[in-house]
Amino acid sequence: MRTKFARKMTTLLLSVVFFSASAVSADVLAANYVIVPVARQDLGLGVEQAWKLSYDENRAPIVVELFNSKKGKTFIVRTDHFEVAYVSSPKGFGARKVRISESKVPDSLTSQVINEEELAKQRILSTEEVDGKAAIELIAAYLPDLVNSSYKHLFSL
Repeated sequence: MRTKFARKMTTLLLSVVFFSASAVSADVLAANYVIVPVARQDLGLGVEQAWKLSYDENRAPIVVELFNSKKGKTFIVRTDHFEVAYVSSPKGFGARKVRISESKVPDSLTSQVINEEELAKQRILSTEEVDGKAAIELIAAYLPDLVNSSYKHLFSL
């Protein structure tokens, strides 16, 4: 009786491990991206640094602009269809809506594309301040989760 139970538990455990590994590998494949720095002469007013983020070479890249302030660094992520900000400060690193004064995309459009629940989950991604390179990598990794599933086709996520 014990050996039957042990076999069933072992089979169940191996199944869970196998399916978990499959799910992880699928997520890793979906997270392929390319980050390219934008030339200094192409930066807009007040932009310290910028990058183009691409998940698919056939789609228009996503632009990430860095703005420095006394409170920390703000990375504004923009496309033609949405915008979101990631902030790195001594309080930590996380996502928020773009302030009206910083906005270039209509809020009504951004609200359709961005998942509010996921935005709330990403409010604090790190309790530590992160440097520029780490911030860009975190943005590239977490941004796909912010986009509602019906809009992921906009940049092939």
